[in-house]
Amino acid sequence: MTTRKSANYMNLRKYLFTSSFIATITIVFVLLIAAGCAVILQKQVDLNQRNQLNPISSTDTTDWKTYRNEQYGFKVKYPNSFVKDFDENDSIFWHPIGLSNTDTFFGININPIMVNGPQEESVQYKLPEQIEVGGIKVVLTSAKSTEEYNRGRIYLEAQVNQGTNQYFIFASGYDTGIEDEFKIFLSTFKFIEPSNSSDSRCGNYERNGVITEQCAVCGDDVCEDYERCVPSNVGGGIATTDCGPLNCPEDCQNN
Repeated sequence: MTTRKSANYMNLRKYLFTSSFIATITIVFVLLIAAGCAVILQKQVDLNQRNQLNPISSTDTTDWKTYRNEQYGFKVKYPNSFVKDFDENDSIFWHPIGLSNTDTFFGININPIMVNGPQEESVQYKLPEQIEVGGIKVVLTSAKSTEEYNRGRIYLEAQVNQGTNQYFIFASGYDTGIEDEFKIFLSTFKFIEPSNSSDSRCGNYERNGVITEQCAVCGDDVCEDYERCVPSNVGGGIATTDCGPLNCPEDCQNN
C-alpha cells in the first residue's frame, strides 16, 4: 500500500510539475508577445507623431519689423530688438545689436552653393519634424556642436523649395528656447507676388516712448500689420486718432 501511495504521489507531483511548467512557459510566452506588440505599437505611434504636421508656436509679432525681398518674392518678420545684415551670397542675417558669439541669430540663404548646417563636428539635437513654412510642408532639422570652442551651440534649419528657388532658413544659438523662437520666426515667412506698381515706404511708430521703424508695400494686395489703421503713437493707454503713416486701405479692404 505504501509503495502504491508513493507511486501515486510521485505521479501527482510529476503531473503538477509538468502542468505548472507548461502554464509558466505559456504565461511567459504570452507576456513576451504582449511586450513585443507594445514595443511595435509604440514605435508606430512615435513614427506617426513624427510624420504629423507639428503646429508652429505663435506669439504676438505686431511690434516685430518686416523684411521684404521683392527679388525673391518673400517677406518675414523679425524681433524689434534685432538688426539685419547681408553678405555677398544672397544671405540675410538678423541678430541683436552688438552681436556676440553667444547670441541667437536667424538667417535666410537663397540658392546657396552649399548647404548651411554646422561646419564643425556635431550630433543630432532633436528628431527631425515636419512643419509648414510659407504654405509648404518642410522638415525642420537640428544639430548641436561638439567642438570644444563651440560646444553646445544649437543649429536649426528648414529648406523651402518654391519655383526655381531654394530658401535655406536657419538659426543658431545656445539658448535652449531657440527652437520655439525659430518656429515663431518661421511662422511669419510668407511668399509674395513681386509688384511693379507698388509703393514701398517706411514710417515711425511710437509705443510708450519707444520709437520703431516699420516698413510695408502699399499696392501689392497684401494687408500687412501696419497697413491697417494703426495709431502712430500710443502712450499711457492713450492712442492718437490717426491711422499711421503706413495705412493702406486698398490692400486691407478685403481683409
